[in-house]
Amino acid sequence: MKICKRIKATVLALCLVIGMCAVSLPQTVHAEYGDNAYAFMKQLQSNYPYRQVNSSNGMLSGAEEWLKAQIVTMGYEYMAQPFTMTSADGVTPCYGENLIFSKQGASDRVILVGAHYDCVEQTFGTDDNASGVGVLLELASIYSTKESPYTIRFVLFSAEEPGCLGSQYYVDNLSQEERDRIACMINIDTIAAGDNMYLYGGTVDDSGSIVQDWAVYQAQSAADLLGLDMSFHPDVNDSFPTPTKATASDQMPFANVGIPYIYCEASNWNGEPYTNFYQTSNSAVNGGTIMHKAEYDNLTFIENTFGARAYEHLQAYAKLLDYLLENMKEGEYATGYTFEDTNTKAATTSSVYLRERPTQYSPSVTLLDADTEVTVTGYHASWCRVEVDGQEGYIKTDYLTMEDEIASKEDESSEEESENASKEAESSMSEESSSEAAENESGEAVSEGESVESESLSNEASKNEAVSEAASSEKETDVALSQSASSQNASVPEADSQNTVEKIIDQLKNDPYTLRIVLIAAIVIIGIWLCVFIALRRKKNAQKNEDSNGASNSSEETLKKAKRADMSDSKDSDNGFADPDKNKDEK
Repeated sequence: MKICKRIKATVLALCLVIGMCAVSLPQTVHAEYGDNAYAFMKQLQSNYPYRQVNSSNGMLSGAEEWLKAQIVTMGYEYMAQPFTMTSADGVTPCYGENLIFSKQGASDRVILVGAHYDCVEQTFGTDDNASGVGVLLELASIYSTKESPYTIRFVLFSAEEPGCLGSQYYVDNLSQEERDRIACMINIDTIAAGDNMYLYGGTVDDSGSIVQDWAVYQAQSAADLLGLDMSFHPDVNDSFPTPTKATASDQMPFANVGIPYIYCEASNWNGEPYTNFYQTSNSAVNGGTIMHKAEYDNLTFIENTFGARAYEHLQAYAKLLDYLLENMKEGEYATGYTFEDTNTKAATTSSVYLRERPTQYSPSVTLLDADTEVTVTGYHASWCRVEVDGQEGYIKTDYLTMEDEIASKEDESSEEESENASKEAESSMSEESSSEAAENESGEAVSEGESVESESLSNEASKNEAVSEAASSEKETDVALSQSASSQNASVPEADSQNTVEKIIDQLKNDPYTLRIVLIAAIVIIGIWLCVFIALRRKKNAQKNEDSNGASNSSEETLKKAKRADMSDSKDSDNGFADPDKNKDEK
């Protein structure tokens, strides 16, 4: 019984240790982009709908506490920033609380990632904006264990719906030194349900020029590099020249003080009123607007109407922003392109725009005709930096024919010309020989007739030989194929097992969370095995002790019985009960 109790106590202790380890580990695993973002979005919209500012339903405050728990679980320390501001109507006071937490990078320069977590009345706020919160939390979970060149500051804003109050309060309370440290602000808002994934950036200055737009061009070049279907919005609204969208969300207060921004949003600018409020051309959405509509802005409707769009959008934006946080280069208009310096002549394959920057949405310098000669000064597989008529810009590599290719084409054309000339000469010679052959035909006809029969016989014999040779070669080929197939089949399991082991090792290397779980499981298994081994050993020792004690006890009993017999004999002799035969002998 004691041994059983000890085993139970040991197992319970190990379970307690496992539980403590599980609590201390991050609760999110970055297995695939979008997985964690989707899970966070779903929890927020399902457990805390109707997250309206100033509401007495407790949903907004409940969401705040839930968000704090997620932040702490990831290993961050957060700062709560409560505020009271007047809404956009100029009358209503609004109460909110921003949540701020950071990951120190190699540089003190800051990339700020923001998303608002409130929503309008009577909506689940799935698209606007549990989707943006989901991506922000996924990025935070990734960088809880990942180094970054910039310091990343995550801010969950409150009270965006009444007029970007939380973000305005945050910027108003930054010193000029703190503002100057921010290299770029990334705003994630309403990305789940719209038809197209857009990137906005830049502001229009007093002269009408677009400035502070390097960040959005860099984001677009990164999207192109990653093969993500993202773009600038079409230039259909004079109030928002492409690629700007500096109003109506939390990037606005940052843009107003000159901080570059990237605004991520899914919408559709191709329908009236030609703004981001027209989100989809799907007939199931009356008027095309999903946000702020109770019947549309919930996960059930979005997935029933658009399928996996919400997950796919979250996945794409998470992938893009992770790349930017790791690779962003402040002030540069493109990222990921390392141009190889060269001085090569090339020609355009068709009519093409010379772009200011290496992205298809960049402003054009000029339109070049087909077969325009240019000088390539920088080469990349996707884009080339070129000079033409004193102007410099970028052209997609697919639209250029390089000097080497031109030379090879010229060589090919010259070869074709020489081949054609030789063919013509051969044809003329064949015509002359055919005329001579016609003259000799009549004389040769008789001899040909005599040789036809012999030729046919020889042809039949050669055919039979060819058939036998072909059959033997087919047999040899079948044997060789069977041998190679057997050797391949013998090597396949070996290669598969080796690949499987390598994949598992690579996965454990790239996933510290899973590695820790595996190590803990191994320790637990070893611990249980040791406990069982010790228990069995103790049980065996106890059995031995019992056996030895039993043997000693039996020997003691035997001695006691012998002594008792001796004592009884002595008593009998003393009492006069002697052996009668002995007495007879004595007489």
